[in-house]
Amino acid sequence: MSFLYSSWALNYVIFCITILFLLYKYFTRQFDYWNKRGVYTSKPVPFFGNVFDVVIFKRNLSEHIKKLYDETDEPYFGIFVFDKPVLVLKSPKLIKDILIKDFHMFCDRSLADGSHNKTISNFVFFQKNPKWNLTRKKLTSFFTSSMSKAFFTNIELINQKFIEHLENISEPVDAKAIAGHFSTEMIARCFFATDPRCFEKEPSKFRHCVHRIFQFSVRNGLIQTFYFLKPSLIKLFKLNFLETSVMEYFHKIFLEAMECRKDYDGKPVNAVDVVNHLKKKHNGEFPDQYLYISNTMFLLVAGHETTSSAIGYALYELAVNPDIQEKLRNSVQDNYKTYEGLTYEGVQKNNYLDMVINETLRKYGLLPVLDRDALADYQFEGTDLVIEKGTAVYIPYFAMFRDPKYFPNPLKFNPERFADNTFNSDGYTFFPFGEGPRACIGKRLGLLAIAACVSNVVLKFNIEKCEATPDAIEFEPKSLALQSKDGLKIKLIARE
Repeated sequence: MSFLYSSWALNYVIFCITILFLLYKYFTRQFDYWNKRGVYTSKPVPFFGNVFDVVIFKRNLSEHIKKLYDETDEPYFGIFVFDKPVLVLKSPKLIKDILIKDFHMFCDRSLADGSHNKTISNFVFFQKNPKWNLTRKKLTSFFTSSMSKAFFTNIELINQKFIEHLENISEPVDAKAIAGHFSTEMIARCFFATDPRCFEKEPSKFRHCVHRIFQFSVRNGLIQTFYFLKPSLIKLFKLNFLETSVMEYFHKIFLEAMECRKDYDGKPVNAVDVVNHLKKKHNGEFPDQYLYISNTMFLLVAGHETTSSAIGYALYELAVNPDIQEKLRNSVQDNYKTYEGLTYEGVQKNNYLDMVINETLRKYGLLPVLDRDALADYQFEGTDLVIEKGTAVYIPYFAMFRDPKYFPNPLKFNPERFADNTFNSDGYTFFPFGEGPRACIGKRLGLLAIAACVSNVVLKFNIEKCEATPDAIEFEPKSLALQSKDGLKIKLIARE
């Protein structure tokens, strides 16, 4: 009997070892891919490739790609995202080729398309060719010049409430948190025609649902990271980028706003009016209604995080660089005098404000990478490297924006580096919203909101450090976007 048991146990052990060996061989089968092509690559970890530290939340993706980026001076290098080969570009010229000259061969993103979910599959950011282009053309209705001016009217009103809110706070504030309130208020009013009551003590349901999207958690961290790094897992387990209950809530309030504003017959002043107008134009039969509503959710996700982070980091840098703050304040005051207040035209014609915003976006590149998939075999101009159809290409925002070759002393906050506007003279080295046909559709609105908010705060307050202001920022490893682990505490002193 004992013999039979020991024989069974031995067979079981052999079976397990065999399975593990086969899995090991399967998940490492590609690990000589870049070596065969003469492309530099760091040694990958079995099963995880070069993203092990990201998956276990030891390091966020932006900093991890930067670490790999700094290992070589070649114009590109290879990594493995789990078992998938990915080429990371460092050459500004090759980046420009991908985004502009040969865009038709790189118009797809490599991330998951969320095809298992009706709402997520409508997100223009996730869509593949040719669907993304059709959706983007439809969404331009939200971003015409007239709509930008209408949105700016909303931003002016929000700014007034924001300043009143800050004037009632005497203790230090978290720059990212208050910027988040501003950003949520803006998106709620501009895209959902609703009042989220962000400047009141009791959080509204809208504000609560936004918080659930961006709160640090293992669930959010893993799923949002896998959308970028392991699309096959998203498809296999039908994982949603946003919680179902959150998507249902935003869909519901958009429909409620449509009903409330259905009799409004003036010029559209928000996204709800745009959709109602299109619905009337189609005599009430508007099959694209769900697509528009879905993308207001995506614009909330994309716009909230980029806007609030940029404002938060800008206020932090102004607190720790009082000379830059004073120069910006003088520039804003001159601009206010010229344009008689905060105006749509004025905030777009303040050169020093633009420089401060650009330097903020450079130092704190908000996404780790810009990703593309090759739609056919492709040879990079001036090289012998040919990548195969389906190979993913990463363009590293954070790593490139902190490369001393392009931005000397990159950890120093120095708006003057953007004074001559020559940073993209020979290829692309600075592209915070992407470039080319698939650049961020909300770029103009985002910059307007950032400029208006920062202008108003610097005009109304002295922005100062406090005891809790970090001297050096440590980034949250669980977040896909670049977030400070310990917050961005500053003190706002009302000016006379």
